[in-house]
Amino acid sequence: MGRAMGAALPWSVTIHTNQVLSRSFLDIFGYYPGMLIVSRNLYERLEKGLNALLWFGLGIFAPMGVETVYNRHYGNRLRAKYGMPSNLNQVRASLFRSPLKWFRQIGVDSPMQLPFEWLDPTFKGRKPPKQLAYIAKGLGINVAKLGNLLKNPGFRRDVMRGKSRIMLIDLGLFAIAGQLTFWGKNWMTERLAHRKGFSGIFKYTSADYTKQAAEHYEQQKKDRIAASIVVGVLGALGLPLLVNRVVQSPAKTGLVKSLKRLMPAFNYSNAIFMSKWVLLWNLFANYLTPEFLSCRDSNEVRETAWKEGVASALYFGGDDVFAGLGAAWITRNASGHVKKQLAKIPLLKPRRQWLLNGKLPLAQSLMRVYQETGANPKHPLYRLARNNAWWSLVITVALLGFITPLLNNWYTKQKIMSEITPQQPTDPRINPTARPRHAPRSGYGHPPPLPAWPLETPSRRVGLTPTGTNRTGV
Repeated sequence: MGRAMGAALPWSVTIHTNQVLSRSFLDIFGYYPGMLIVSRNLYERLEKGLNALLWFGLGIFAPMGVETVYNRHYGNRLRAKYGMPSNLNQVRASLFRSPLKWFRQIGVDSPMQLPFEWLDPTFKGRKPPKQLAYIAKGLGINVAKLGNLLKNPGFRRDVMRGKSRIMLIDLGLFAIAGQLTFWGKNWMTERLAHRKGFSGIFKYTSADYTKQAAEHYEQQKKDRIAASIVVGVLGALGLPLLVNRVVQSPAKTGLVKSLKRLMPAFNYSNAIFMSKWVLLWNLFANYLTPEFLSCRDSNEVRETAWKEGVASALYFGGDDVFAGLGAAWITRNASGHVKKQLAKIPLLKPRRQWLLNGKLPLAQSLMRVYQETGANPKHPLYRLARNNAWWSLVITVALLGFITPLLNNWYTKQKIMSEITPQQPTDPRINPTARPRHAPRSGYGHPPPLPAWPLETPSRRVGLTPTGTNRTGV
């Protein structure tokens, strides 16, 4: 059966099932290097650096704090309360001595790794046996005892409380980071550059131009800051309360039933790392909202909309799409022993779960394949799934890195230069060096010269008739 259930996960499984780490991979090798390298001046580069320091740094270190300060202690309390072994943490690797092993072992022995749907009193679905065995092994109990615990309303309620608090801590910390990142960058640039406005256009515009372009922002700044803070607070409180209420609701019909179907999408990995869809909620409430509200002129709004639109599509769906296409190609071209194994352990999700009405395939998670192959990192199907998952990330990084910011920079400069460059008149009667719009440069067909006085004919100017004689006939 390969490695024992509950042992430290392979590094590839940890990365690809941990949405914080996999999104961090995109940030480290795609998003942030692109932003910093193509920045147009020192002040814009400082703003992007502050963004990377606060947002990316918190994304890595917040889970460490949650694990050390809350998850470990609360998990120990639950194990003691419900008769589970309480000495599992002593085998954990040290964060500072062996950070890679530490990441791989996080949450393996935590009751908070139980999925939301298993804590639902109305849940009647199938619990995959290998997933049950994997979690039970991590908790130091057998499958039968875990099944009995899941029937205990008090246990489900306690685990749900712990999971909700972890989500609340995460979103609360990111709400603070979002405000500091975007309002802080504006304050920093104004103090260092001694000018107002969007830093991205400082190099080819005057201080008066950027100040005038930012007038609307300056007038509304206090209201925008207030709105940004309100959205951040509501986002931090709203999702944990909603998930907690939906999971524990006894209702089986209507809107609650529909919401219950969505709960698996919010399951954390390793108990403390956000799922992709919690990250999406976090993105809208704590990143995009303050980012757009802090935009200082229309150029920054347009650049932000284009950048975040493309980045979000790749960030939240790019690797899923590429992994699905890769898994479909592997399945279609498999032969021999691999083809027989794929019939038992498919790399693709069921067609009903595909996108675009079953036309765009989706791959099974690497964790699911790892569990189905007996937690054996040398299994050929696991190796295929692992390589496919890595290639999907590499392709996403290649698309995310530089194309979008470079196009943004080019378009903004062309637009502004066309606005601030004086336009020379094209009418040759006003600008003698201009050529008539449709006149050939030389040769036949050159139009006759136009009158020297555009608003008066010769006869009107000196009282002459069209024939050149005056009205007395002279």
